Amino acid sequence: MDDSRRTIGLMALNTLALAGLTPRLLTLIGEASAQTPQVPAGSRDQIARHLPNVEFRTQDNRRVKFYDDLVKDRKVLINFMYTECSGTCPRTTSNLVKVHKTFGDRMGRDVFFLSISLTPDRDTPAKLKAYAEEQGCGDGWYFLNGRMDDVDRVRRSLGVYDNPDVAQHLGILTYGNEPEGKWGATSTLASAEQIAWSVTRRIDPFVAQPWPARASSEE
Repeated sequence: MDDSRRTIGLMALNTLALAGLTPRLLTLIGEASAQTPQVPAGSRDQIARHLPNVEFRTQDNRRVKFYDDLVKDRKVLINFMYTECSGTCPRTTSNLVKVHKTFGDRMGRDVFFLSISLTPDRDTPAKLKAYAEEQGCGDGWYFLNGRMDDVDRVRRSLGVYDNPDVAQHLGILTYGNEPEGKWGATSTLASAEQIAWSVTRRIDPFVAQPWPARASSEE
């Protein structure tokens, strides 16, 4: 199968996968953000309980809690990857580097990227740091490892647990404005322009913008 047909096929599968985004999380988010710009404290507590507060290590070998330290009160983009991946991961990371650049000096200030390893036993913090530097990943981008059970818990809580064979995982980017309870997801194989368009419409106040014309991230 040529690359263009493979990309279209993967994007179609990702679209189907997004339909399975955790129903309970979507219900909580919908209730929390229905008519108000700020999520009621009780609803935020429910969302916080849904997202596991498991411990990870960053590429700088710093211990962090997934919810308390990385998600709470932030605007985040979350994906799953591993450094030895030769399928969609290289294209995904390259794509997200372009998205990262569109946020400019917002990165590390009010927007953060979280890339969670699907092979944490092999992706040590040092290996993740080398990968991040090699790929040109900038400020505000955390590469994370932890116990495999905890990685799977986060995948399930976000509704993106699709296959125990990590080599077959789908490229899905989950993004959210946690303070306002606004969440969404898109394919990591969409163009960087389309990803940025989708993300900003959820994490920032609504501004009418045309859908980017490019259909894929391929040059």
